[in-house]
Amino acid sequence: MTQDYADQIEASKALLKRKIPDLSERFHAETQRLTLEVAAVKDEMNTGHAVIEIDYGEIINGAVTPDTIDRFKRRGVVVIRNVFDRDKVQEWNNELHHYTQSNQ
Repeated sequence: MTQDYADQIEASKALLKRKIPDLSERFHAETQRLTLEVAAVKDEMNTGHAVIEIDYGEIINGAVTPDTIDRFKRRGVVVIRNVFDRDKVQEWNNELHHYTQSNQ
C-alpha cells in the first residue's frame, strides 16, 4: 500500500470518528447481529439449506408466511420455484445448450 492510500484511510477513519462518535458501539452491535445471523444460517444448513425457496403459487395466493418474508429480508435472496411451465423451461434450456455449443 502506498503512503497516499494509508493517509487517505487514516483521514477517512478520523472523519468517521468525528461524524459518528458511537461508531465503535455501532460496529460492535452489528458484529453481534451478524454473528447470530451466521449461526442461524449454519443451523439451517445442518437441517437442509439456508436459501429460501418459495413456490410461485404461494406468492400468487398470498400464502407466504411472515417468517419466510422476514428470512428473505435478512438474507436478501430467494429461489422462486414453478414460475414457468416445465415445457417452456426445457425449450429455453435446449436453446441455451444449442447456443453454447454453436458459439463455444
